[in-house]
Amino acid sequence: MLENKGKELNENNNPTFNFSSKCYSACFSPGKKGGTFDIDVGGKLIIPEGVLNKKDTITCGVISPDIRYAYAPKLSIDERLHSEIFRLETSINQLKNPIFLQIAYEEIDNRLFELNAQGLWSDEEEWVNVGFLTKQDEKQKVVELTLHQGGVFVVTYLPKKEKFELTPNGSLYTSRLCRFCTVRCPRKAVETTVFCSLKVIPVPPEKVAYCQETYPFKCADLLDCVEILDVSSNQTDDFRRPLTIKMPVPNESIQPNEKESEEVQDYEIAVVTKTPSDSEWNVLESTKISRRMVSFDVKRLGKFCVVKVKQGRFRRMKEAVAVLEDKIYKVAGCISLFTSFEDKIWTAAIACYPRKEAHYYEKEWEKQNFKKVNPLAKKEPEKTTYFDIPGKRFEYFKYNDPEFYDGLSWTIRVDGNLKLLNENDCRIVFYSTLKDNFYIFKIEPEYDTIRQLIAQVNVSPDGIKDEEERSKLTGLFTLDVKVEQVDAYFYVEPEEEEESKKLPKKKPSLKRTVSFPPIVTAKEPSKSKKGPGSTKARKYSMSSDPMERLTKSVRKANIIIRESRVLSGRSLMYLSKAVPNGLNLAIHLGLSESCITGLGFDALANGLNMSDITYKILLYWKRHQVNKYDVAVNQLALAFQQIGLSQVSNVIINQHNEGNEINKDCFAFMDL
Repeated sequence: MLENKGKELNENNNPTFNFSSKCYSACFSPGKKGGTFDIDVGGKLIIPEGVLNKKDTITCGVISPDIRYAYAPKLSIDERLHSEIFRLETSINQLKNPIFLQIAYEEIDNRLFELNAQGLWSDEEEWVNVGFLTKQDEKQKVVELTLHQGGVFVVTYLPKKEKFELTPNGSLYTSRLCRFCTVRCPRKAVETTVFCSLKVIPVPPEKVAYCQETYPFKCADLLDCVEILDVSSNQTDDFRRPLTIKMPVPNESIQPNEKESEEVQDYEIAVVTKTPSDSEWNVLESTKISRRMVSFDVKRLGKFCVVKVKQGRFRRMKEAVAVLEDKIYKVAGCISLFTSFEDKIWTAAIACYPRKEAHYYEKEWEKQNFKKVNPLAKKEPEKTTYFDIPGKRFEYFKYNDPEFYDGLSWTIRVDGNLKLLNENDCRIVFYSTLKDNFYIFKIEPEYDTIRQLIAQVNVSPDGIKDEEERSKLTGLFTLDVKVEQVDAYFYVEPEEEEESKKLPKKKPSLKRTVSFPPIVTAKEPSKSKKGPGSTKARKYSMSSDPMERLTKSVRKANIIIRESRVLSGRSLMYLSKAVPNGLNLAIHLGLSESCITGLGFDALANGLNMSDITYKILLYWKRHQVNKYDVAVNQLALAFQQIGLSQVSNVIINQHNEGNEINKDCFAFMDL
C-alpha cells in the first residue's frame, strides 16, 4: 500500500489491535505529478503537483510503540495525546511549496477542551505548537498540517482557558465554561489591572465512585462534587478586598420557578480550596449556600471545588479532594508479560493496559499466538485500623495495585539463563488515550547448553523515588523454558546425503584371461565408390574382466557442489550486524527499489531494527543466487568492499576458502 492516487482509500482507518499495524512506514516517490497517499491509523499525505522532482522521496509513517518513548513530547499534567505519533522525512531539507499531512482524531467535548498540534522539526530539540485546520473527511474528522519540512507530529487536547481582567473600579465576570460561575471584584480590591485566566477540570462520576471504593477511609464521606475550577492571576499577593466567587451546587438543576424544599437533608455542601502557595486542600468556613448556588469570599485565587458530603463530615473533605484530584489523571492498570516460543525465534512482549480492559487485551494477544506469564505474587494488602472518632473503629485494606498516568515509562531488564537478542535500551511508555502500549523484544539462551532455563524479567518504573509507589508499579515475572524447547532451538537439520555413493573397494582376486572374438555389426551398404558389395565393420572395445563390465556405470559421474558456508543463515546474521546501513548494501547487491521498499516495510511491520532489516535483505538476495556458488560469494564480498567495509569483505573470502561459517570471533576488529 504505497500509492493510492486514482484509487479509493482504505475503508477502515480506525486503529485495531495488531502489534504490527503501528509500525507502518513507507517511502513515496511520486515525482512531479504528486498524489494522495494513505497511511495507517487514519493518516493521509497529500503532495501537490510540482512540489518534488523526479528523484525526490518522502518517507512517512507511524511511530511504533516499541520506540514511542524516544519520540513522545513532554506534556503538561492536564494535556493528553489524541492521535498516534507520525514521522515525516524528506530528501529535501526545505520544500519550496507546502505538503499536507492529515491526522484523524475522535470527537472531544468542545465545551471544555480544545485541540492542539505539536511538532518536532528535523534537527531541532524542542517541541513547538504547529498551526492546523480541522476538516471533515469522507468518514472522519481530520487535523490538516501544512508542512515545509520533515519532523515528528502529534495531535493533543487540553482544557480550554478563559482570560479576563480585574480592574480597580470593580468588575463582574461570568464564565462561559462553567455554568453560573461568576467572579466579582469590588472597587479598590486591586491597585492596577490584574490579568486572570480560568479553566475547568471535569470530574467524571466514575472517578468519584472509584475513589469511594478504592480509598474508603479518605473518600467514604464524599458523595458528589462539581467540576474543579482553576483560576490564576499574575498577582501573587493577597487582594486588598476579598473577591466573591459563585459556583453551582452538585446535582442541583437550575429552575427559577421551583419552590424551595423543606425536607430534612442528610448531607451538606462544603467548599474546598487550594492556592498556589498551599501544599494541601483546605475547607472554607464562611460560605453562603442556597439550593442552587454557593458563594464564598477569597483573598487569593487558586483551585476551588464544591462537594456534597455526609452530614457533619465536611472537615474530612480536604483529604478526599486531594485523593480525587490525583486520581483524575490516573487509571488502574496491569503490567503483563506475553511470550511466544517458536523453534528458532523466542519473542516476549511487555504490555500495559487499563485493568477494566484486561480481558480484551489478553484475548487479542492469544490470537497472536502469545501466552500470558503470571507475575510473581506480591504481598497481601495490609489491614489497617484507624480510630476516626472516639469509640468508632474503621478498618480497611490498603490499595496495592498499580495506577498509571500518561507518560509513565518503565525499563525492562532480563536476568538469569536468558538474554536479550538486542541490547538496546528496552523501555515502554504508557498513554491512556492510545490503544497499544507494549514493547516486543527477542530473547535467546545465555549459553549453548541444552537444559532447563530460568530467567527473571524485571519491569521497573522510571523517575519514581517513593519506595511504596515504586513497588506497586514494578512488574516481576519468571520465565521457565523447558528442555524440549531449548533442544528445538539448537536443533540443526542434517545435511543432505550425496546422491552418488562411493562403490565398495574390490577384494583382491585372481584374474582369468578369456579371449573374446571382436564383435562386428553389419552396416548398410555404403554409397562410396568401392562398389555395391562393400561393407564397413565398427568395432567396440570391451574389457576382458566380466565383473568390471557388469558393474561399470554407463552414466557420467554426478558431482554435487554444495553451497558455501559463508552464505548460511548464521553467517548472514553476523554479517547483518556489521552493516550500519543495509539499504545501501541492497543497492550494491543489485536489488530493485521496489524490492528494497517492500523488504523495509515488512521488517518495520514486525518491529525490527536495522540489523534485522539487513538480515532480511541478505536472505532475499541469497534466494536468487541458486547454483551460483563462488560467483555469489564474490558478489557479496564485492558489495561489502564497495560500501567501505573492506575488512568484512576479507573475512568473507578467508572463511570461504577455509570452508568455515562466519561467527562473532571473525569481527574482533569491530564491536558488534
